[in-house]
Amino acid sequence: MSSSALLIIMSLTTLLLVGSQILLKIAIRASGGSILFSEGIITGIWRLAGQPLFWLAGGLLAASAIFWFFTLSKADFSKAYPLVSLSYVYGLIGSALLLREPVGLWQIVGVVLIVAGAFLVMLR
Repeated sequence: MSSSALLIIMSLTTLLLVGSQILLKIAIRASGGSILFSEGIITGIWRLAGQPLFWLAGGLLAASAIFWFFTLSKADFSKAYPLVSLSYVYGLIGSALLLREPVGLWQIVGVVLIVAGAFLVMLR
């Protein structure tokens, strides 16, 4: 698999993965947030399962896994796995834009360094 094809597939894989986690965070907030499990884990999971975004998050996670399986069948693991670090980029952007969480300078610097490292690993 070419490096550009791998980058496209891994970008989609990590976008789906991060999207699922952001939707899960929103579903947890809608279910009661930090008090979600205060009545017990079964009650908390039952309450969370009542959130449509919880199920959508599961669907995105499953789609991400399918793309990951495809990647593993076509690419060297040593090249594919470092590209999972793209999730840090999408996670940082998603947390700021969708979850309205603060993002600091050192978080941005750290993500830039991680991405630079991932691209260095892809070089031959």
